[in-house]
Amino acid sequence: MNEIINVQQKGSGQILSKTQKQFNTLIKKIAKQKEGLGYLSEFIPQFNAKIATKFMPLQKELTAQKALLIKTIHDRLQLDKFNKTERDKLINIIENLCDDMVGHPDYPEITDIYYFYNPEQKEEDEEDALLQKQAAKSFIKEATGIDIDLENLEGEPDEEFMRNIFEKMRAQMEEEEARKANRKKTAKQLAAEAKKAEEEKTLGKSIKEIYMSLVKAFHPDK
Repeated sequence: MNEIINVQQKGSGQILSKTQKQFNTLIKKIAKQKEGLGYLSEFIPQFNAKIATKFMPLQKELTAQKALLIKTIHDRLQLDKFNKTERDKLINIIENLCDDMVGHPDYPEITDIYYFYNPEQKEEDEEDALLQKQAAKSFIKEATGIDIDLENLEGEPDEEFMRNIFEKMRAQMEEEEARKANRKKTAKQLAAEAKKAEEEKTLGKSIKEIYMSLVKAFHPDK
């Protein structure tokens, strides 16, 4: 049987049931949580501002110093003679420093250094990149009907890349419309055009939406 919960009004003199007392306790907890969230909503913008003005410059400087250290150790390894134990330790230091810098757009030379000591990893990464490009090419072909060359694409596709795709889509659609305009339209053709219009609505995604879908094709783990 369902029990009706009646919250006692202050001064009413009613005796609260166990369920009503639990309800009141939960209401107080919710109010307290809301108060805490209100504080966080005021604090978050300040926190983000500190990240942008203090943390990010330090992070940038740390990355630059790591890159300099990697290049310095690498250069010494090429010029000086070390025994096997010393060389292995220095290479291990390079690999650890490179861990979060491989593929960094501002330091392509660090990626080259890392692959210098890990040629097998380079081959594996190149194979993965090829598979990602093939998946992205298939996605674009399926989503837009355009067969695009991704051989020269490095890294993730940016918005300029996506705009180029949309320009090709627009040109393709205009060319198709021009061909149709030169033919006398039958009822069947009109019905086909209506269907085509619906299909074009599907293609009418924003650049951002297609961009995010394409990124997923490059990074299926995201």
